[in-house]
Amino acid sequence: MKKILAIAIFTVLMVTRAACAVNMQPDVASMAKSQTDLMTTELKLTPDQVTKVNAINVKYMEKMMAQFQGGPGGGAPPQGGGAPPQGGGAPPQGGQGGGNMGAMSQQQAALNAEKRKELQAVLTAEQLKKYDDYMAANPRGFMGGGPGGPGGARPQQ
Repeated sequence: MKKILAIAIFTVLMVTRAACAVNMQPDVASMAKSQTDLMTTELKLTPDQVTKVNAINVKYMEKMMAQFQGGPGGGAPPQGGGAPPQGGGAPPQGGQGGGNMGAMSQQQAALNAEKRKELQAVLTAEQLKKYDDYMAANPRGFMGGGPGGPGGARPQQ
């Protein structure tokens, strides 16, 4: 009887944990909306700009997520043999992308530059300057967070 109870409890815990893991998957649309909301506040976007900026944010959020999940080059990670990623060590765990972090940083910088070009066509010169200033001052860009938010600043020690 104790074994059956233990198995039942274990099963419930595993199902609950799996359900939580599924809910932890990022939703591109909601992440892009949060980014657009922050940009709307910080850059004082007009309603027409909000629509255009949100479309740009969705597009680049999808590209970023594909890059993050697939490692350098985006998409699915390479299958089969070949040389291990530079830097050696164990492969990344939990589907967090992989490969050379320097290459991923370069690809992220390229995506940011592409996105800025598209935003340049939508934002005014003043808004674009505010965007550039905000991006320079906030390493996470318009991804949210900051003190008191997700991934907020840690107290000084």
